Amino acid sequence: MSESVTVVSKSKPSRKSTAGVSTFKLDGSERRTNPSTVSKTYWEGNTLVFKNTEFREDKIVSTHTIVWSLDHDGMLVVENTLITPDQPRPAKMRRVFKKVAP
Repeated sequence: MSESVTVVSKSKPSRKSTAGVSTFKLDGSERRTNPSTVSKTYWEGNTLVFKNTEFREDKIVSTHTIVWSLDHDGMLVVENTLITPDQPRPAKMRRVFKKVAP
């Protein structure tokens, strides 16, 4: 499917962030979120991938990948990976979110 789809994620703005709404095209197209960052969002099987690559002087300084998926119990799993050329291993973090009744 080559059609572009947009999803809106809403969250409460924190003190550090004033943005409460973000829009992502899910077709894998690259976009500049600022002059030094290229972002793209795409489906990889049953997972949703958000990838941000930051450049300085035409060299990659970091790649941050966030993968959203549902586990076998229906919980949202969010996996973050940060790769920087000066670090021997990627930094990784995994969070699992369970929906609770209001």
